[in-house]
Amino acid sequence: METLLNLVQGFLDIGAVAMLPIFITIMGLVFGMGFFKSLKNGLLVGIGFQGISLVITFMMEAIDPVITYFSSAGSSVSFSIVDVGWASLAAAAWASPFAAIVLPAGFVLNFIMIKLKRTKTLNVDVWNYWHFIFTATIVYYILLSGGFSVAIASVIGFIVALAVSYLACVIGDKIAKAWQEQFFLDGTTCTTIYYIATFVPINWVVNKIMDLIPGVDKIDINSETIQKKLGPIGEPAIFAFLIGALMGLISRQSPVSILQIAVSISVAIVLLPRMVSLLMEGMSPISLAARDFTHKKLDPNQEIYIGMDIALAIGDQTAITASLLLIPITVGLAFIMPGNEFFPTATLGSLIYITALGAMSSRGRLLRTIVMGIAFVIWHLFALNLLADVCSMVMNDSGVVQLAEGTRTAAFALDSSINVIIGLIGKLLGWV
Repeated sequence: METLLNLVQGFLDIGAVAMLPIFITIMGLVFGMGFFKSLKNGLLVGIGFQGISLVITFMMEAIDPVITYFSSAGSSVSFSIVDVGWASLAAAAWASPFAAIVLPAGFVLNFIMIKLKRTKTLNVDVWNYWHFIFTATIVYYILLSGGFSVAIASVIGFIVALAVSYLACVIGDKIAKAWQEQFFLDGTTCTTIYYIATFVPINWVVNKIMDLIPGVDKIDINSETIQKKLGPIGEPAIFAFLIGALMGLISRQSPVSILQIAVSISVAIVLLPRMVSLLMEGMSPISLAARDFTHKKLDPNQEIYIGMDIALAIGDQTAITASLLLIPITVGLAFIMPGNEFFPTATLGSLIYITALGAMSSRGRLLRTIVMGIAFVIWHLFALNLLADVCSMVMNDSGVVQLAEGTRTAAFALDSSINVIIGLIGKLLGWV
């Protein structure tokens, strides 16, 4: 088991940037595309993914003075929960005793379910398998705390991980049409379980509530209407520049810093769609090849979706606009939400992923996307405060982070709806 874990971990340690080209190239070969064509597509996917990562990092560095200003602003609010970052959650997941076999077993289960026509989604989002495993890791440590043996806790944890991996494919099937229509990503869907299992339901509820409000349906604001009404100011580059300048002014930055923030955000907003288009240039041939391969090997009428990372959707202009507007709203909610002890620093850089799903659920309507984003932030802060004890237990018991007594931790992606349900059960049983 340890050897297998080392092999899996060694593969993942290559990193998404290098791992994706390898994986996509192998897929291309399996689907009969030929080596050099497969390699080219794999490299384009890797370049696009790395480009997205670099642009997001660049934008976060640009707004760091704004975040620092708000997080250190004088207030009676005490942000006592330590943000350990999503990487710590992933490390705890891969440290669990059953982690090594989840990846191969998950693929086998996925192929069996496709063969049995229980799903149409082929999940190739290997990098985010840690989401499945982390949920199972929470179950594992809660069971150990409840007095179960390591063997039983491991078996149950393994079963939970596989169940969640299958759930990702099921939800991927459900959202595939909306995903493809909004983002023009033919043959693909999203299988990043943290996002689709949590925020698709939240967005559905928000849509239903807003449908009950008279006149809301007549408000059809999207990136195109903004551009038409505002003229040159509505251009993405100029609009982003003005939003960046406004954030700099509100946070009392120097004139030089305001200019740097404004230009940097404008750069990031223009580059993001370009990076996504590169990624899709590599993925589209793979999706077509997978469909042809499946028709030949399985059923000519069987439809197949390639399950991918949420990152494919963040080039959407509605999502980009909404994420910028949500930054000051998120900061404000952190200060005024009753009982909140977590400042969402890392969350600010990840809002674009949330608003991407919002844009899909709202069909590109900006107002609804922003309201969905606000609903997310409220859920996010509530869930992280609720699960801080659970996260601290997992961090300590896994040995990933050694905490001083009484220290509470949380991180972005902890607040999955599945994790909240499991955490609540653990608390009710008195095992957390």
